[in-house]
Amino acid sequence: MSSLLSCALPSEHDPRQWSRRKRWMIALIIWNLIAPIDLAMTFYSGVQGQIQDEFGTSNTLATLGIGLYNLGGVFGVLFGGPLSELYGRRPVYVVCSICFFVFSLGSTLAPNLSTLLVCRGLMGLLGSPIFAIYGGSVADLFTPEERGPVVALFTLVLQGAPTVGPVPSSFLGPIFPWRWLFGFITMWGGVLAAATILFVPETEPKNICRKIAESEGIVVDIKEVQSSKVWSRALLTPITMLRQEPIMIWTTLYHSFVFGLLFVLLEAYPLIYSTHYSMSREQADLVFIAPFIGNVLGVLIYFGYYKPQYEARQRIIQIESGGKTEIEPEARLPGVLLASLLGTYRVILVDVLSSAQTYTTFSPLFLVFRLGWE
Repeated sequence: MSSLLSCALPSEHDPRQWSRRKRWMIALIIWNLIAPIDLAMTFYSGVQGQIQDEFGTSNTLATLGIGLYNLGGVFGVLFGGPLSELYGRRPVYVVCSICFFVFSLGSTLAPNLSTLLVCRGLMGLLGSPIFAIYGGSVADLFTPEERGPVVALFTLVLQGAPTVGPVPSSFLGPIFPWRWLFGFITMWGGVLAAATILFVPETEPKNICRKIAESEGIVVDIKEVQSSKVWSRALLTPITMLRQEPIMIWTTLYHSFVFGLLFVLLEAYPLIYSTHYSMSREQADLVFIAPFIGNVLGVLIYFGYYKPQYEARQRIIQIESGGKTEIEPEARLPGVLLASLLGTYRVILVDVLSSAQTYTTFSPLFLVFRLGWE
């Protein structure tokens, strides 16, 4: 065949036709696979002091352990989409999970700061492609009507894991050496790499079609798929969407702002609490419990209020249109409108209420809690 196959999948090969239990098992493995990769971004912060003491380095150099991880993540996500189109989602999950485990082990056993920083950067670079394809896996496995709860759970781990990352490492840092704590992340990643290899099948429809054709003895020519056009299309499509879809660029800017603010607060809050409250860095990092609680409450509010509203709107459209179940994408936006309007207000209050004249113990804490809610 001269082109990539396009076929209707038989029910036994269609991911959306698999049993509910199997689909949720696959989704939860991917969900758990994201957790250590996301958590490792900020887990480092809670033991940074130990790393500085052991290697005799400055705070600026030690902080690169967070910066290089995020820098690697910026470039890593660019390759997730093209790789999943070329080879399927399963190979990307397997390779990324194994690479994350290997370089996490390297950072745990690092004999010097340079090795640690290189391994941290590679952990971010080779682990982050998963962030680019998990949404495709969710779309493969669940219909639009079923995705709401799954997306909420993935949002919780994506936003909550880096938010709460400094808390366990800060709490356990005075008790255990930093290598032991990094070893926990390594073992967690290793277990999930094994689970991915054993239990996560291919879910990308075109690659499933290709495998079916090959099993039936049909030779599939995939030169078109492996051409540079796939890479250029995959890399340029997000930029094109940002240029042509206002809803994309504004939601992207909003999420970028909130996520960037989190990493600013990783350094700002320990400074605020150590300056005004005479707390150690380990004690100050415990305030990041607050945004994690905000994340959890945000998900609960979605399940308890916004999801029923969305479903009611969907039923109304179905009745009025005589069976149409599609609903406008903007129907999901009310959940973030209030939080986005309060964003600037919150940042200003962080500055005002953290000053020496007006601070109270819970004022900055409440505001970082609001960050998690957003």
